[in-house]
Amino acid sequence: MAFRPKIPSKLLTVLLFAITLRNTVRATVYMSERCDDVFTIPGERLASQRDAAYSEDMDCTVKIEAPEGKMISVQFEWLDIEARSVSSCYDYLDVFDGPSTYYSPHILRICGTSTPGDLQSTGDSLTIRLKTDATGNRRGFSLIFTAFGTGTCEGEDDFSCDGHCIDKSLVCDCNYNCIDKEDEVDCPPCKAEPIDSTAGLSVWDIIVVVVGTLIFVVIVTILAVYVYLRLNKMKKRNKITDADMTTSTVTMTTHVDDNDGDTHSSDSLYHSLPGDDHVEMNKLPGPTIEFILPSATSSTA
Repeated sequence: MAFRPKIPSKLLTVLLFAITLRNTVRATVYMSERCDDVFTIPGERLASQRDAAYSEDMDCTVKIEAPEGKMISVQFEWLDIEARSVSSCYDYLDVFDGPSTYYSPHILRICGTSTPGDLQSTGDSLTIRLKTDATGNRRGFSLIFTAFGTGTCEGEDDFSCDGHCIDKSLVCDCNYNCIDKEDEVDCPPCKAEPIDSTAGLSVWDIIVVVVGTLIFVVIVTILAVYVYLRLNKMKKRNKITDADMTTSTVTMTTHVDDNDGDTHSSDSLYHSLPGDDHVEMNKLPGPTIEFILPSATSSTA
């Protein structure tokens, strides 16, 4: 009989679920790694850098080009760029409505943490520039850019949303390329992306977190050692108490009539031995039990 391996039902369920996860999740494009590049793709997520914070003295520019007859929309997901005040910046992000930082209209300069509204180019290109100074850094930014057309979506590769036509390849790609997010409706679950646990933290923030964690570990360790020593001490004390209870002896009060007719009373412990009336042992605490021992005269009579 041929051997047929039996696959547990739970394992089979997990495998089937894994197969249904989308492998079409678009990798984030990191601006710091693509300075001076030109993007001609229909849409993508653009982030300032791969690390937790952008670099000092950074001056990086990228250009986005849409197919002929289309325009470009930009939606910010989050923003964290070092600001001097509400109205001025130490570091900043510039957006130009065209292919150049020199002669194209300058439509946005932004810093801080408040994201602007959606942006749209008037032509088929946009230029983005990130400029930082020599001190201080932050998380940077993350945005999604999308090439779109207006009017009726008649092409086989078009998808209609927000009154615009986007490329059908952007549907169910785990990026919201439509403002109303219609391109991600009724899609399979997104494939999980790695999470940077230090994202959004400056160098000083990371130092504070590390030092705080070390202090917490030390305090927990001290408390654990203290509890252990206390419990160990209590166990030893209980063992000693148990030993005392095991070896404790009842104290007896005895009345002995000796040969001269006198009666003696004692709270000491006595143990009878052959040839002797009694032998006195150590006094021990305990209840008193009275024993009447026969006198020497009565035992010889």
